[in-house]
Amino acid sequence: TMASNRWIRKQLKKPDEFVSTSMRAWEFVQENVMPVAAGVAALTLIVVAAASWNWFSEKRAAEATAAVHLALRTQAQPLLAEGEEGASPRPTGRDSGDKTAAPRFRSAKERAEAVLAQLDAAPARRGRLRLHALLLRGAALIDLGRADDAAKAYREYLDEVDDGAALRPVAQEGLGYALERKADLQGALTQFRRMSPPSSNGDRKGDAAQAFRDRALWHEARLLEKRGKKADAKQRYETLLEKFAASPLRDEVQGRLAALAE
Repeated sequence: TMASNRWIRKQLKKPDEFVSTSMRAWEFVQENVMPVAAGVAALTLIVVAAASWNWFSEKRAAEATAAVHLALRTQAQPLLAEGEEGASPRPTGRDSGDKTAAPRFRSAKERAEAVLAQLDAAPARRGRLRLHALLLRGAALIDLGRADDAAKAYREYLDEVDDGAALRPVAQEGLGYALERKADLQGALTQFRRMSPPSSNGDRKGDAAQAFRDRALWHEARLLEKRGKKADAKQRYETLLEKFAASPLRDEVQGRLAALAE
């Protein structure tokens, strides 16, 4: 959000107050109180080192948050159209200046490379932020044609989240795309079906699964068609139109049905 981005920028601009204060205190001890017991001196060093690590960890976490936010906005940016003018891509390193304005690119490859550079500039190492970074990394790797690396990122995400995690279907869809790129159509079909798994009573479970039911059917129909099972594909397309009349995939489904009827 805009508020969180402003907070991050404020934190990153703060002076190194802890380090400078600690150094002044340590210089005072060296000059005036050096004949203290070795145990006290050792304890002081431990406390200072621990506090310093906490400060550096917090700064690194803020940088990682900013990097993931920027990568998300970059990934969401539409590509520049033929002849369209756009801002030149900005640097993506730690000293690139404004880290909040997402650049635009003329190709998916350039955009994906920028996303990876942004994520690598300040890696998210733990927690929910790291999980979100894995999803962004997987999507970028798909665009770069690096299916093996993308599958690894998505599997890492899936191994760490619960079955009901809100973004789990996103990772399953991404893994499905990666496997499809590797010509593993059965493996891809399995992942696409898992985007909306049935519960024991035949209903669909979970808000996340509900939101992806039309996409799961779309992918299933698409891969069945790709495998030459046109009757099964037609049945899935028709089911999608019947159950999800307002789906944003509606036009594409109708186009596939028209193609199958030729």
